[in-house]
Amino acid sequence: MSGSARRPAAVRLVLLDVDGVLTDGRIVYDSAGAEAKAFHVRDGQRIK
Repeated sequence: MSGSARRPAAVRLVLLDVDGVLTDGRIVYDSAGAEAKAFHVRDGQRIK
């Protein structure tokens, strides 16, 4: 490596698959039977 360190480029885009990455593994159902995935609030906060 040369004597001049290069700064990495800024991250402009991050693509994530939410299943198993951002979910906590739970599936919840509302009173009408509609399915939804449960997310941990800290995941979204840290991505910001």
